[in-house]
Amino acid sequence: MPALSIVQRLFAVSAVLVIAMAGVALDAWVQFQHVMELSAETRVSRVPQVIRMSDIELAVTRVSLQIRHGLLVTTPEDLKTTLADIGAKKQLIGDTLKAFERDLITDAGRNAYRGIAAA
Repeated sequence: MPALSIVQRLFAVSAVLVIAMAGVALDAWVQFQHVMELSAETRVSRVPQVIRMSDIELAVTRVSLQIRHGLLVTTPEDLKTTLADIGAKKQLIGDTLKAFERDLITDAGRNAYRGIAAA
């Protein structure tokens, strides 16, 4: 078998490099598709759950402020209004927790939530 000329060797090396770069591009495309799927899942399921938790945190903070306000009010009407607002916030927290539990994604998350809810 005769030795390859410099042109043939350069052509072979170039072909190997083109094939390798095409493989790298294909791998990057597959990885990018995976990232796109994860970001879509995050947008659809995880972000609403985080928003629910922030709504609960805000409602708990407002309830604590209303409790403080209830200790400081001087008229029965103000106390009645404050207690009604606390009841509304309690209902909001309960409804949000039900929605949070309903939309949990994994079994591990459901088990963790049940452990917290039981406590």
